Amino acid sequence: MKAVITRKMVVADDTGSPRQFAPTKDTPFVEISDAVYRRLKRAGAAEIYRGELTVVGTEQQAPTEEPKADAIDLDRATKAELVEHAKAKGIEVNPTDTKATILAAIEGKAA
Repeated sequence: MKAVITRKMVVADDTGSPRQFAPTKDTPFVEISDAVYRRLKRAGAAEIYRGELTVVGTEQQAPTEEPKADAIDLDRATKAELVEHAKAKGIEVNPTDTKATILAAIEGKAA
């Protein structure tokens, strides 16, 4: 997924190694996994790239690009939305499982 880094942050990457992210002027977004995005989002250091990024203090904008239809904020999604998202990604989940279990299954598949 494409994400905009909003502040400097170090989080674990998909292999568990620490990785530093920092906002840059020349690259409006970074391509990261859903799991890494959620770690950055929880820390307040990332937002989903929506194709319209205004550089502070200027009128320049990045080219417009539509977000992926399947991109959802997993931390804010309801259990039903997580079940639907998992099924759309081909991840087998039981709708009677807890939200945490479903989220772990999705994170495991994304890694």
